[in-house]
Amino acid sequence: MTTDESDLSRYAQSIETAWVELQGRAVVLSPRDWDLVEDWFRRGVSLPLILEVIEEARKRLKGVPRPPGRLSYIASAVEDGWAATIDGVRSTERVVSEDAPSWRTRWQRRIDGESIPPEIRATVERMLTETPSEEGEASFRARVAETLLGSLPKQTIVAIETEASQRIEPHRSRLSIEEFRRQWERERVEGILRHVDL
Repeated sequence: MTTDESDLSRYAQSIETAWVELQGRAVVLSPRDWDLVEDWFRRGVSLPLILEVIEEARKRLKGVPRPPGRLSYIASAVEDGWAATIDGVRSTERVVSEDAPSWRTRWQRRIDGESIPPEIRATVERMLTETPSEEGEASFRARVAETLLGSLPKQTIVAIETEASQRIEPHRSRLSIEEFRRQWERERVEGILRHVDL
């Protein structure tokens, strides 16, 4: 087992253990649940955040004879919490570590890397300079992706959008039209940024 597979296994086991506690009975993650867990793991969604969402659901569902059996029940709360975390704002409190670099500093370091083409570096530097101080990272990431989209060949755009669709298609039945659209947009943004090494 590779280190990555071992990390995924521990990540999934922690989620499964918390989910069993919520259910009050033995459950096994379904293939769809595993897809969701692997997606969260791949995107770096914080395990403590997921466990916190499960704990909140457990408290809310206390006394319910048969709680929802699939992780899709908490998926939108996890996505909302993760989006808020990326923006640097938790829904319950605003916490900024003195030692942690700001998202702007992290982006500046990222574009200083050797793999970033000069024209992309110039575009992102200009956008960093012009971005209002109150804008969050998730919004900035989306704007960067949309700006860079115009410089990509049409076949690359089609490939990125096809991959975004393939990543979330297995979850379509569990998502509302609006949730599906938001998740597709997130996957598309991540695909564009991955393509240009951001």
